[in-house]
Amino acid sequence: MLSCLRGAAAFSFCAFAVLGGPAAAADADGAFAVRGLGGQSCAVLLEAVKTPQAGQVLGDLSTWSSGYVTAANRSTEGFFDVMPLQDSRDVAKVIVGICRSNPDALIETAAMRLVTLVSEIALKAPSELDTIENGEFKTVIRRSVMLAAQNQLVALGLLEAEAVDGLYGPKSRIAFTRFQVDNKLAETGVPDTVTVLRLLVEKK
Repeated sequence: MLSCLRGAAAFSFCAFAVLGGPAAAADADGAFAVRGLGGQSCAVLLEAVKTPQAGQVLGDLSTWSSGYVTAANRSTEGFFDVMPLQDSRDVAKVIVGICRSNPDALIETAAMRLVTLVSEIALKAPSELDTIENGEFKTVIRRSVMLAAQNQLVALGLLEAEAVDGLYGPKSRIAFTRFQVDNKLAETGVPDTVTVLRLLVEKK
């Protein structure tokens, strides 16, 4: 269904799945005001990331998206964290990718679509945050997401079931690397953002 998730550099989804998302405060017609960066069009964002100020643009989008997700967490009943991806800068890059396929949409709409796409792996309860390192590569992931990733690696025949413990070790590193090689992703050996998306969203 989500085979349109492209490579690590592209961060692009070619279609939006409507699976339901966080509750939003709106008027009787379902309309609501969008403030700040989210009220800009995707087309404006796409032009901005082509400029020498692209780094600052991504930083601003990262900050805005963190606030957006926090508000979604507060308003979504039954969920602790609607965004299981922890690297806010990578989240910003994914939003840019969604905008590439939908330049006429608002940035807020693209962010909502990302929340919708990851809804199946959103967290319903708190889970410990772990920092994972493999040489120069580093990521932060919630333990419950790591557990889900390990289970999916087992389902793909890349990891032994006995190694599923929610923790990062040599067997998980090898399994993540094998998955990345098989899917032509950057070989980091860690469950970075694009690897988690490919493994837990697209592969299902």
